[in-house]
Amino acid sequence: MRIALYETDLAAWEARKLQGEDAPPPKKPNFDPPNHDFGAHLILRAFNVIVRARRYENCAPLPLCIEDIQAYAGSYDLPVEMGLFIECIFCLDDLALEKAHKDLEREAARARARKR
Repeated sequence: MRIALYETDLAAWEARKLQGEDAPPPKKPNFDPPNHDFGAHLILRAFNVIVRARRYENCAPLPLCIEDIQAYAGSYDLPVEMGLFIECIFCLDDLALEKAHKDLEREAARARARKR
């Protein structure tokens, strides 16, 4: 976000400069490099692969099962020990299911409102 604001200020400054205004250029903000956790990245990437095995019932997503995770673990190297990996995947799945169920409830409420 700070980069976009700086670029906008810089473009405005350059436009004013072309019109002959004498103004100091905008200060470039200090950009701290983002902190990336490689292990977390691998777990998120694994979740994106595992979630492709999700099953649905009446258009509602069902929770992932341990067999889905074990199938992934049999094909790929795990970034952490198996117990922690399973907990992480189930936690991410709980978050995804919560969001999906909220979206389904919202759509059902809209459908009921349209019928009235």
